[in-house]
Amino acid sequence: ALYNSESFDLGGFTEVLAPGAFARSLAKVADGSANVFLFWQHDSNTILASTRSGSLKLTDDDTGLAFDFDVDGLTDQQAKTLKRGDLQVSFGFYIVGQEWSERPDGSFLRTITDLELTEVSLVTYPAYGATTVAMRSLEAFRATTKEPEETVESNDDWKVKATNEINLRLRLA
Repeated sequence: ALYNSESFDLGGFTEVLAPGAFARSLAKVADGSANVFLFWQHDSNTILASTRSGSLKLTDDDTGLAFDFDVDGLTDQQAKTLKRGDLQVSFGFYIVGQEWSERPDGSFLRTITDLELTEVSLVTYPAYGATTVAMRSLEAFRATTKEPEETVESNDDWKVKATNEINLRLRLA
């Protein structure tokens, strides 16, 4: 999720995430008191990865939240759908801190300042239209970063490369 990027209309209001909104969740993941899941289409019956198992890694920087996971849990059809670029990213959370403002047109803007992240999902229809997801090879990922967990900032790094050993690098953008 990109900070300060506006969602689609959510029924008379839109929302943005304030920088640092994920800090609480990432701290809880780091100390082991929280487990964030990666789901397929927000379906808790289809768990693809989790932070507790180490198969999902979350990172945060001044632009927003990003994550990595190994695609071992994907079915062949899910992997093909992802590879084609048919998916975007969404996330589930509980709001802990928020601010509301009314716009001149009568609509409202909610700024989420703090949240409890519960899940990230590969979806067809996200609430935030700016989200992206792409698949690429582990070798290409390692070539563009010093550490596998390091955030990649170049758009060229999101290109698909077909190999047998695949890693997924996602930016909720």
